[in-house]
Amino acid sequence: MGLSAPLALAAALFVALPVIAHLVRRADVERRVLPSVALLRRVVVRDRRRARVTEPWLLALRVVAVLAAALALAGPFLVERVAYGDGSALSLVIVLDDSASMARRESGGESVFDEARDRARAIIRSLGEGSEVAIVLAGAPPRVVAPRSTDRAIASTALDHARVGARRTDVPGAIALATRQLAGAHLAARRVVVLSDFAFESDAPLPSSGGVELEAVPLGASGPFDNLGIVDARASVDPLERGAWSVVVEVQAASDPAPPSVTVAIETLAPGAGLPAPDALELARVSAPIEGGRARATLRFTPPGGGDRVAVRLLDTRDASPFDDERVVALEEPRASRVVVVEPAGRHTGRFIARALAALSSASSSVLASTIDVDGLSSVPSGRLAPSDAPQPDPLAGADVLVLASAVPSSGLGLEAVRGFVEGGGGLLVAPSATTRAGDLAALEALLPARVGAVEVAPPRDPAEPSVRRGAAGALLPSGPTGLETMAIRSLLRLEAPDDEVVLSSAAGSPLLVVDREHRRAVLAIGLDDEMSDLPFRPGFLPLAASLVHALARPGILPDRPFIAGEAPSLAVDEGVTLVELVTPSGEVLRRRPDHGAVSLDDLADPGAYTLRAEANGQLRVLTDAALVLVPPAEEIDLRPHPPADAATRDPDAREGEAHHAIARWFFLALGLLAALEGFWRHQAWLARRAPWRRVA
Repeated sequence: MGLSAPLALAAALFVALPVIAHLVRRADVERRVLPSVALLRRVVVRDRRRARVTEPWLLALRVVAVLAAALALAGPFLVERVAYGDGSALSLVIVLDDSASMARRESGGESVFDEARDRARAIIRSLGEGSEVAIVLAGAPPRVVAPRSTDRAIASTALDHARVGARRTDVPGAIALATRQLAGAHLAARRVVVLSDFAFESDAPLPSSGGVELEAVPLGASGPFDNLGIVDARASVDPLERGAWSVVVEVQAASDPAPPSVTVAIETLAPGAGLPAPDALELARVSAPIEGGRARATLRFTPPGGGDRVAVRLLDTRDASPFDDERVVALEEPRASRVVVVEPAGRHTGRFIARALAALSSASSSVLASTIDVDGLSSVPSGRLAPSDAPQPDPLAGADVLVLASAVPSSGLGLEAVRGFVEGGGGLLVAPSATTRAGDLAALEALLPARVGAVEVAPPRDPAEPSVRRGAAGALLPSGPTGLETMAIRSLLRLEAPDDEVVLSSAAGSPLLVVDREHRRAVLAIGLDDEMSDLPFRPGFLPLAASLVHALARPGILPDRPFIAGEAPSLAVDEGVTLVELVTPSGEVLRRRPDHGAVSLDDLADPGAYTLRAEANGQLRVLTDAALVLVPPAEEIDLRPHPPADAATRDPDAREGEAHHAIARWFFLALGLLAALEGFWRHQAWLARRAPWRRVA
């Protein structure tokens, strides 16, 4: 306890005033009827001695009132050790790192994230009255979980619900978000405090704080930092044994020195579960040497019936973070994209694209190609067959992409088949021939991403200049030399299309390849054979064909690969779906309403496999083609801290400061109560003197 103005205690000398007043005061003597005057004199003397100090309790009350006034004027305060600052009011944003590396356990069993959350609570408690506080989580993408407010309960509730997830660290982005939170702060003192293990490396400086004080509090810096983690795990069908699978696991050792080896095991998961069961069955185990900080292990096994997922686990690691020692792998055979190439009857204009797709099919099983002539489109069932007509096999059944290689359907049935295929969600690639006339593609123009004209002779070009340029949508092409820039173009189809859909254009600016990726439709102005250009002989023809098939093929609901938390794409659902249930690896069920046919997955943070269910027409079904697996990012395996050099670093173990809590108001309140008591007593005494039974004749 202390005093702001100790000289004001001199006012306590005024306690002598009520004492003197009570000593000088004489009380009136009661009238008494006595038989003897001598006895009267003795009574008067005795009563006057007794009235020397009248009403002693009132005297004590007045003395205490004077002392309370003196203490109140002296400015008393209480001293408290606080976790942050000096107890003054300020606008503060706490940046709390919830990335995967914060799951590291300290020697006492508490994680670094738990330590950071406890420190955040202590900081909030130590803020002065009127302070504003906000909470920002630094796991990518940074999120504001408690907006700036003077209500500390909002921030405390956000801390209670925060937990570490399989996210990468984005402290710079979180600081920028925190600075924006302070843009409209009502207090002059503005500060951002970062609570993190800073287990990330970034060459980029921290964002400018714009006059906001920035403090970094490194946590968990005592070590140990030795850690092993799974970087990648991929499953594939074992070609040597029917029904068997192989999982290739890559392990990173972020320790010095690294252990000589690591043991990797494959365990079962219950059907539809996202975490290993307590009675998980071990399917395979192997020990792999660690060389250069990396280990690679291949495990072969035959999964038991009923399970479509397995868990990869590191055994006997004894490292700092168990968060990255386990990964769920989906056992799903890759789905091949089927492409149907349509050629004119009697001509092989699709032979080059067919051979390119065959080469892709032999290199990987991701593409299956077949070729039919244009008359074969007339055999596609249309639903209007006569009873006597025998049903014909559908050449487009199960197809993903339809390629019209200089083939234009001439009959109504063929056009109807193409239109029905595209409207049913199939991809379409149209290429002309040198003999294509102006009106040949008019019937298909409604399905194309460009307006189609006539075939023109290519203008002469300067040999020193490239004949082909990448358009605004040129990211569809692979990087590196493709030979397409020096392509020899003899004739081309005149196209008109939006600039953002042009993949290739001529030197004169005419579109050569237009792709509408949203609706999976494309048109090529120079044909797919060697009649209009030498495109099929260019090195970039094969990768261009692969990119087109990938862009035009029917997509699954989610790509078949694991995602880092915060980076999973939105879940696309059908129009009739009214509710989506997400079953987390721990079994928690999250219910979401689709927004414009999509469900955001940004807030999912628990690593493991998720089960997705969609409700339509009152029926709930499992989305079997939506395999969602979240994994920790590889860069979070290295736990060594890298505190930022351009921020003030505060020692988390040091006492932060002292807060002074003024208590003068309580002494003024006591002074008011004492005055009220004296007033009450005087009123009661006045009533007593007026009462008839108190009067003596």
